[in-house]
Amino acid sequence: MTIWNKAIKYAIALIGLSCLAFGLSKINSVVAQSSSAAPTGTFACLINANYSGYINKTTSSSDAQAVNALLVFNFSSTVPNTGTLVASVINNVSNFERSSPTTATSTSLPYPVAFTLTQITAAQNVYKLISDTSGDVPYYIAVVNGGNSLLFMSAPSNDKVHNGACQKV
Repeated sequence: MTIWNKAIKYAIALIGLSCLAFGLSKINSVVAQSSSAAPTGTFACLINANYSGYINKTTSSSDAQAVNALLVFNFSSTVPNTGTLVASVINNVSNFERSSPTTATSTSLPYPVAFTLTQITAAQNVYKLISDTSGDVPYYIAVVNGGNSLLFMSAPSNDKVHNGACQKV
């Protein structure tokens, strides 16, 4: 092998390594994208009840407790900061924290539940979701993943709190 062949091989290897290093330096890192706009479109949500601190229930043994649910929200694209809860599948437990608990699943709403959103100014991308039905506990939602996902929790109550996540469908 001549000295020129070796030099050409080293030059090709050096050029290849240089191209690889340049290409790797131009790769953008993947990060979650937040969104400052209120959500629009349809979201499927999975929620769970958190009974932490509420183990000694004061409800009667016949009262059903919602332990988890699958909800479908439709956020309006034409009327900002409004929407409706259009579907639900809720797992309930009767005799919660008592002997002989029983479970039941309900799969409908008597009617769509309308709600409004108010942006929490101190926390960018966080909204307060308030149902138009009196007595419903408000939720706080955070818009993440470029507006394609929501994280949420219910406001404190004297019973339980709900935590969950939603994905745009």
